[in-house]
Amino acid sequence: EGGCMALDAAEWRFASEFAWDDGGTTSPPLDTQPDDLIELIGSYSSDVLEPSHLGRLARTSTCMRRLLAELLETLRADRKAALLLSRKVAPSLADFLRERPTAIFASGKNITEADAPTLGHWLRSEASSQLELLNLSDNPLGSAGADAIAAATTTGSQRRLKRAGGLKHLRSLFLSGTELGVDGMRHLAACIGDGGLPSLEWLFLGNNAVGDDGAKALAEGLAEKEAPALKTLHLADNGIRDAGIVALMATAAEGKLASIEELVLEKNRFGDAGADALTASISKGSLPKLKYLKR
Repeated sequence: EGGCMALDAAEWRFASEFAWDDGGTTSPPLDTQPDDLIELIGSYSSDVLEPSHLGRLARTSTCMRRLLAELLETLRADRKAALLLSRKVAPSLADFLRERPTAIFASGKNITEADAPTLGHWLRSEASSQLELLNLSDNPLGSAGADAIAAATTTGSQRRLKRAGGLKHLRSLFLSGTELGVDGMRHLAACIGDGGLPSLEWLFLGNNAVGDDGAKALAEGLAEKEAPALKTLHLADNGIRDAGIVALMATAAEGKLASIEELVLEKNRFGDAGADALTASISKGSLPKLKYLKR
């Protein structure tokens, strides 16, 4: 329509810089349709907190402006939502963008499942790229919140924008009392299994009703790819029974919890089988750095 069935070479190179994570040195196939390229651009390059790059791209030609019109409208709506969420997450969006903080303290701010997509935009932004601590405890995030966090990470199996935040420096993640449930734990476990949180040292997941299925999912994620920096794991008050503890200790037996120094399992529901699995792991040296165990 209106000459927009194809992009000229200059437009193609410029678009590739945004859609591809290698600065455009590898372009999409030349027979890629414009609409498909725009979808790629939207998937990989829409930094809601700092969206000026899409405006630049739209200004390259009338054709590109028409193709990006819907994406830009969506971006405006997402940015408005981000501004509203800033009242819960940071003193102001302007301060957040200027300071590029290493920590977000947003526990008990009533960040809900409805906020999860916008939270994901925050965490995927370049402005969040230096985060080392993220405290979202005591917010009703639900499984959607865990999914948003997992989707914001950079993993080996996902192609990301070269400017993406990625949470690659995140060391402390506080998600206690966030109503994750089993599905939420599965999202986080898959993320860990993909190597999405390579610097994680402290993980707080208490009071989330994950049960045995959630504990097994976490064990599987840790078994898939060791979290080499993980020192502290809090799983208190999660309704975990024997099967969940046994699964976690089986992962420990594979050497995947070798860096754990603090393990908190109090207020769960495991009995002799779970306790025996813990004792065996310690006696066999499967938790060689463990200094503190609360069960």
